[in-house]
Amino acid sequence: MTILLEEHQNVMVLRPEGHALDARNAEQFRDSVRPIISSHSKIVLDMSQIRFVDSAGLGALLSLMRGLASQNGQLRLVGLQDEVLTMFRQIRMNMVFEIYDSVQQATETWYR
Repeated sequence: MTILLEEHQNVMVLRPEGHALDARNAEQFRDSVRPIISSHSKIVLDMSQIRFVDSAGLGALLSLMRGLASQNGQLRLVGLQDEVLTMFRQIRMNMVFEIYDSVQQATETWYR
């Protein structure tokens, strides 16, 4: 899985390319983000291309969030497709993750 990186005012925006975060690529996702969270405490994950997340993908997201939290960092999710957002609501992950509509909304709350 390719992840595009973009920095906005000390916030790292990650944009995974692909349509799914699942058992086929969850480990690769974890390996790709591990070095990023060691050098950035504020991360926005733009999931606008992701249409499917399975339990392995959800585990990778939780791992990212925990890794950041252990370093006093924060993760915010943006651009969740309807299918993914519905699943998050059904299993109450919308209560676990901070979810925003856009990168701008997610980042500006850190600088108010």
